[in-house]
Amino acid sequence: MRCPVCDSTFGFSLVERCSYEANGQRIDYKIYRCESCGSSFADPLIAAPPEYYNYAVPEWRWEYGRALQDIERYCPQGGVILEIGCSEGHFLKRIDQAKYKVYGLDFNPDAIAKAQHRRLNCYAMTLEEFQEAFPDFRADIVCFFHVLEHLESPSRFLEQVVSILKDEGRIIFSVPNPNRIRLKFGREDGDYPPHHLIRFSVNGIFRLLGRCGFRVIKVEEEPRDLNVFSANSHLTYHLLRTMRQSWLYKPATPKWIKALIRGPVLICTFPLTMLIWLKNSCRGGLALYILAEKEL
Repeated sequence: MRCPVCDSTFGFSLVERCSYEANGQRIDYKIYRCESCGSSFADPLIAAPPEYYNYAVPEWRWEYGRALQDIERYCPQGGVILEIGCSEGHFLKRIDQAKYKVYGLDFNPDAIAKAQHRRLNCYAMTLEEFQEAFPDFRADIVCFFHVLEHLESPSRFLEQVVSILKDEGRIIFSVPNPNRIRLKFGREDGDYPPHHLIRFSVNGIFRLLGRCGFRVIKVEEEPRDLNVFSANSHLTYHLLRTMRQSWLYKPATPKWIKALIRGPVLICTFPLTMLIWLKNSCRGGLALYILAEKEL
């Protein structure tokens, strides 16, 4: 076994187990924590098929604002910007295309069709296919938001990114924040394989980037995103799911049944929620934002 983040070959502890079943096939995952870098990863490292990601993505993320500021600061006039995992182009459309040359990649053809309808230079390709189609392409900045945690080999991906960056090129990306307050109320459903294969620690991010040819410029944590009432709802959902009562959150369940059962649970758990909320004021929001530059 080898850690996909820091490349360590020893010091792993089993965190939890989960399974995924689709098209008559079942994958049983084990999630291990690397004691060397503090990151966790799935075993086996088998990602979800492309059709798994055929869903709408947020039109705005907190880290988009940070990225737009850093593009203005670090990207020269007429510079080239590439976003990998661009979906429908929600981020790219906010970049001043009179000042920069903007490109996007995503393996979802429906999302790319919508991005092209917005007159964005986006392609339904993987990074490997894009490099084969445009071997001379070089970017000043490559962006990828909430992509790295889905990959079977983040180091191979970053090495490919290095090869398409100019000498003074930079990367801007985000991953789930390991210090997010939501974790105190229960881990999100989407933070399990095959959706998320890796849970990065800050130390792991530094070590991964260092061995892939990058120097970290800054790391920023999204401000706390939950208020005490949404945290209480999050905790209630986690408790009911643990009790195998997740049917209470399905759309087909009548609203009066949901209110009848969830209401008392929400009230009973509120003091616990308040205690956790007050004790964890130092925890942040969903995303960890990273800016790094290519080492020469």
